[in-house]
Amino acid sequence: MASSGGYAEYATLDAATALPIPPGVSFAEATTLTIQGLTAYALLKFAARPRPDETVLVQASAGGVGLFLVQLAKLHGAGRVIALASSREKLDLVRRLGARCRDRLQREGLGGPGAPHGRQGRRHRLGNGLGRRG
Repeated sequence: MASSGGYAEYATLDAATALPIPPGVSFAEATTLTIQGLTAYALLKFAARPRPDETVLVQASAGGVGLFLVQLAKLHGAGRVIALASSREKLDLVRRLGARCRDRLQREGLGGPGAPHGRQGRRHRLGNGLGRRG
């Protein structure tokens, strides 16, 4: 995390704090982990703090931060993860990562405006409504 100069073209740091990029991992892939992965981690660790009796709803779940949220939510204690995405292919991807998807959400009567919280108590909505509980 940069304490200043976050938009600088070049940066310096103590070599002891740098990590080498493993063989077979591109620069773009390595930077994705540190940017989108840390964003997802911070949302779950500091904003949502899900518990086993809670549901995490991830909007835009097949995007960079969303993919990390889907995978990390269970590790951070969420009882279940529900994913929203804009296409069947994206839903298939997040389903393979262990999330329930929008089509199931609708069949269970949990989707749509004004829907009840569901059977497992409080929900966390992550994505466009970052960290808001509702």
